[in-house]
Amino acid sequence: TTTLSWNLPVPILTGSVAATDMLDFTATLTNNSDLAQTTVYTVKPKTGTCIGDDFDITIHVNPGPRVIFSTPTPEQHICSGNSTVQVNLTSPTPGATFEWNVTPTISTNNLTGLTQTGTTSLLPAEILNNLTSGIITFVRNVKAITSGAAACPGASVPYSYSVNPTPKIPGPYNLTICSRSSFSLQPADHPADTIVPAGTTYTWIIQSAGSNIVGALPESNPQTLISQSLRNVGDVPQDVIYVVTPRSGIADPIAIADHCEGSSFIVKVTVNPAPEFPSLSNNQLCSGQSFDITPQSDLTLNPPFIVPAGTSYSWGIQI
Repeated sequence: TTTLSWNLPVPILTGSVAATDMLDFTATLTNNSDLAQTTVYTVKPKTGTCIGDDFDITIHVNPGPRVIFSTPTPEQHICSGNSTVQVNLTSPTPGATFEWNVTPTISTNNLTGLTQTGTTSLLPAEILNNLTSGIITFVRNVKAITSGAAACPGASVPYSYSVNPTPKIPGPYNLTICSRSSFSLQPADHPADTIVPAGTTYTWIIQSAGSNIVGALPESNPQTLISQSLRNVGDVPQDVIYVVTPRSGIADPIAIADHCEGSSFIVKVTVNPAPEFPSLSNNQLCSGQSFDITPQSDLTLNPPFIVPAGTSYSWGIQI
């Protein structure tokens, strides 16, 4: 039986080992550079006690091409409705081309605008729309490849994305309350028509308010509810129109310091008047006579007498 022995090759590559009295020559070598490497083993054969002449085995180890991204880090974080940034792909290995795919596969019911596979030398800039109320994350796995006799597969390199939800609240909302009461509105999450991420907050301005409305104020501090107490000091219904801006309560705190802001929507609150007037007294009459009192509005008084049309009355006897 002939055996083979060899020392470390020149030059030494990762995986190079010396061996003694092997039945065959085998080696697993890794080229960590970007160019082809050649290494030479000197092998000594032996059959029994007879030693043969040394011979050389020359091995050419082609590199697996690397992928280099044009962005500082292999990740992007955006708000729904915004565009990703184009990423250019290069490799130090001459002649390398690229292929990439998305994992996991993303349903168009959840995310639109995404190209899931490609063979271009760039990851495209795309406007992505998250149709859910949660963060959608995915990875583009990029591999550099070479062709021909020297072709070797490169390692798959991940590039990650997160698409944060943006509130989508169509409106308008129409509410009716009585004077001296409050309204409260918290839009419900019903993707994809209405998207209200967890923790969504609201700010608002007053687009218009009836001249007899008291308490309609803008709000610049984010609130979890759209709510206000309103008073109508007139005797006919008055409207308040709010322009409300929602901001998502969900965002990647590392990449998106300011939570994703949705388009503004309208809330219209109709404030119906409620009767307001002081006690009526000093009404004297003789025994057996009747009385008839019909309060009338007088908004010039302070406080005003407010008697809306159709006001009815009930009373009891105070002794």
